[in-house]
Amino acid sequence: MLACFRAAAAVTQPLMAVTRPPTAVIIATEPVVVPVLFSSATYAAASPLLTLNGRAVLLAVILYLLSRAVRCAYPVSEEVRRWRRGAEGERRTARILAPLTRRRNGWVVLHDRALPRTRANLDHVILRPDGGAAHYCDSKALHPGARVSVRGGILYVGRRAYPAMLQTVMWEAAQAAQLLGVPVTPVIAVHGAKVPGGRIACGGITIIPARKLRRELTAAPYQRYRPGVERLAEFAELVLPLHRSD
Repeated sequence: MLACFRAAAAVTQPLMAVTRPPTAVIIATEPVVVPVLFSSATYAAASPLLTLNGRAVLLAVILYLLSRAVRCAYPVSEEVRRWRRGAEGERRTARILAPLTRRRNGWVVLHDRALPRTRANLDHVILRPDGGAAHYCDSKALHPGARVSVRGGILYVGRRAYPAMLQTVMWEAAQAAQLLGVPVTPVIAVHGAKVPGGRIACGGITIIPARKLRRELTAAPYQRYRPGVERLAEFAELVLPLHRSD
């Protein structure tokens, strides 16, 4: 823990150098007494000696040191990091899809939907403008710079294999199709990792960089039939409710 305080003090030294009088500098630059900053009595004693700006800087340093100490004492697990990366990937995909949902375009997109009686959730269900078909988009935030490949029906990111990923996406798309009563085409939108050639097609699944998602969806000709897509959207809201984390 003391090492965390010392590291934080070293980072904040230039910031504290702008305060007056030098007492504040001594408090911040002496690693051994950094924990004293967390005492309310110390802050109260130092406050009369500081200008208004100096007090603000001192308080900011105290809060910064507290946050650094908490991060050192309670590091974030790899599982939490993966969840955060995944959630950010889904938000980025949602922003990419947003222009399709403008009324003149006619698409409908449902985000984070549950498959009833299962623990699975569908990242993005995309209803085509004619209401006769849909896409299931699974967002994947993968290691930046790694290359995506498929060998023997197994998806690889760099050297790491994901044996069940493609089968899971296919199963989820099939379940969605059964519930909606229309064909559902699965697509994996990749954030971070590289997709060689910009597109991989394997076993009915298309894997593309997320930035190319709209182009992929709109490549096939389609007609706009607002009543049809509206009816499908209403039905989808019923059979694919919002996913709720337990």
